[in-house]
Amino acid sequence: MVLITGAALCPVAHDLKRKQALATGRITDNATRLTATLVDQFDLSRTIFKTLPPRSLPALFARTKIDMHYTFDPRLAAEIEKAYSRVPRPVADDSAIFKFMHEECDFSIEHADGSFLDHLHFCHEYAARYYTTASSSPRVLLLHSIMGVGTNCFPMTLEKVPMLKSLVSEKDFAQLEAFPSILRLLIHGYLLNELAACDATKLGRLRSIRFHSACPRTRAALPAPDRSDSLSRAQRHPSSSPFYATWFASSVVGLLDNGLLTLTAAQLFENLNYQMIHAIDFLPPASWKRTSGTYFFNIFVQLQSILARAGQLRARVGYDPAEQQPLVDGAIPNTWRHYLIELLPTTIVINLAAKTIAKYSAQVGHSLAYTLEWSD
Repeated sequence: MVLITGAALCPVAHDLKRKQALATGRITDNATRLTATLVDQFDLSRTIFKTLPPRSLPALFARTKIDMHYTFDPRLAAEIEKAYSRVPRPVADDSAIFKFMHEECDFSIEHADGSFLDHLHFCHEYAARYYTTASSSPRVLLLHSIMGVGTNCFPMTLEKVPMLKSLVSEKDFAQLEAFPSILRLLIHGYLLNELAACDATKLGRLRSIRFHSACPRTRAALPAPDRSDSLSRAQRHPSSSPFYATWFASSVVGLLDNGLLTLTAAQLFENLNYQMIHAIDFLPPASWKRTSGTYFFNIFVQLQSILARAGQLRARVGYDPAEQQPLVDGAIPNTWRHYLIELLPTTIVINLAAKTIAKYSAQVGHSLAYTLEWSD
């Protein structure tokens, strides 16, 4: 998990779940080979989910999914450590980037298994080993959260963008700028469902996507809202209505840039490969027949299918649905809320996540409208 520790930069010390993924290039159902126990004095307010309303169902769901620690069977742990010891380490991180992250950004929050920086390092190392196309860059996943996360935590303010641009390539910056917006759209569901409904031929006709930036801005006066109504109404979110635009223009606290961004089809597919790798870090390590009913598991499975159908599955992330195991003792903590949460139908969980991300975007003036453009 990602907790506020007060430490800016900490040594990378991956847990066994991450080491297993890095060593094997796949996700694994470890039912019967690990034990989940509650984290002592767990405090959701010290995580990226601190902005969820206390005592709400989303807060209960988030807490129940991350307030546990996994102890692996000693034999399996030894196997993972041995395999991980043979994994080549990526080239040392750019010191200028780390200085920027340490001095100009706020990564003092946690996420799901360790510090926020542990999460960034895992995604970076996985991409460096298993997403090695000519166009991809592991640096994107090292910095993917720098523009903000879906729970409205923003490590970097808009005035720092020129500094960031000076440290990365133009191609990588385009992916960094798009990452938080695309993630919000995937959680919201409409984009994921629209792409999932496309066959290979239609996916091959995709030209570009236009969407709104979820990057942070300052508290300075805002420009007049764009009333061109240029985006498709098919996936309209209430935040793109004229009434909301008026509210957005008059509000001055905590707003996002919300400007229009465009990715070509090639850039979008590259971003979706990054999103698929990112999702790995949120997946449960055991008993998937019962524990896979999460929005991140849904995003992961759907993206792998979409990318494969489009001939764009470039990152290596092994997954075999036939390996899913039933719920066994030890796979989740032995509490009533953990068992009850796992009984929620996947559709309810996905709809709850969609409504929650819509509320988060509405709070900061971010529109979830988008347009996919197709060739004839």
